[in-house]
Amino acid sequence: MDYIKISTINLKYDSSQQAIKYLENYVINNRIDVACMQETGKKMNRIQLNDYTLINNSSSTGRGTAILFHKRLKAIQIEMHPNNRIIKIKFENISIINTYGYPKSEAHEPPKRRSLFSKELIKYISNREPTILLGDFNAVEGKNEGGVYMKELTILRKTFNLTDLAVHSQKIEPFFFNSAGKSRIDRIYFNPQ
Repeated sequence: MDYIKISTINLKYDSSQQAIKYLENYVINNRIDVACMQETGKKMNRIQLNDYTLINNSSSTGRGTAILFHKRLKAIQIEMHPNNRIIKIKFENISIINTYGYPKSEAHEPPKRRSLFSKELIKYISNREPTILLGDFNAVEGKNEGGVYMKELTILRKTFNLTDLAVHSQKIEPFFFNSAGKSRIDRIYFNPQ
């Protein structure tokens, strides 16, 4: 296989039957090989796609990550962080790391939010293999991108020589919109292996 088609999807904790059906149709109609999901709901196991495997790393409250991948892709190694915010699948020629960053709230103080980038994610990334790191980071690299600026995210990107897909493709546009504004808290990075 020359390429794989990857999508990142923030479910906003909606695992209703209607949302799951929409997700299944989206994956099939767009021929997605790997769907990385964040803010997963409690009922992710409702996904019923015969040609796909679901790896669900959601907590009992439904918060977390999941990866749905086509069965023609062979997973060599699967790692799930116990806090439900990171899931890594190593395939034959590439590793995909899906993350859901801590949102800005009283429950997630800045040191905890920074530790995701400075201590947790670094355990999963390697410069020795092609890697895609994506998901809902709940953080931005630039103060003009909207959202919460985290210098640790920039340090992580530079340490592992990761390229921001939006910058690389010269399509630097916000991925997240709500009544408070727009930002690039959802990101896709890759190393140029």
